[in-house]
Amino acid sequence: MWHIWIGFDHILFLLSLLLPAVLAFGGGRWQAVERFAPAFWDVFKIVTSFTVAHSITLSLAALGVISLPSRLVESAIATSVVLAALNNVFPLVHGRRWMVAFFFGLVHGFGFASVLRDLGLPQNALLIALVGFNLGSKAASSRSSAPSCRSRTPCARAGSTGAWCSSAARSPSPSSRASGWSSAPST
Repeated sequence: MWHIWIGFDHILFLLSLLLPAVLAFGGGRWQAVERFAPAFWDVFKIVTSFTVAHSITLSLAALGVISLPSRLVESAIATSVVLAALNNVFPLVHGRRWMVAFFFGLVHGFGFASVLRDLGLPQNALLIALVGFNLGSKAASSRSSAPSCRSRTPCARAGSTGAWCSSAARSPSPSSRASGWSSAPST
């Protein structure tokens, strides 16, 4: 899990794909999307696709089934970050960012595998390490993407006052506060 926190390349890639899920360009500027549910599901699909894809190649590489040169993997990861960021400036991929997350998640899995390999785990602990690493990276990527969805998604704007459309959004339930998911603005 530590690699995803210090692995700015993976975080930048995910954030570049997630920003259009919670922000829309209109009227010459970026604005928060109007509805929470579509933004939530878009974020969910992107994060899940990325996690499933990197879990596949992480497992295959860690078990020695597939091996790629680290120079190629790191270059492809850097390219994925640049392409995801450029897609925000010059949009080519609109509604299918989860597919991009899956495709490049396969590449990022090889990067995760090199980190796992560097830990020097014994072969008899490899399966447990893979499961733990995959669960930890899912938790970390979910945690790093949750604030972008939570802090940028209003349920609706009322005129120019910026008021929220319901009292529930202004005063989130205890369960939504505890889970970290709320459509209320963060201050």
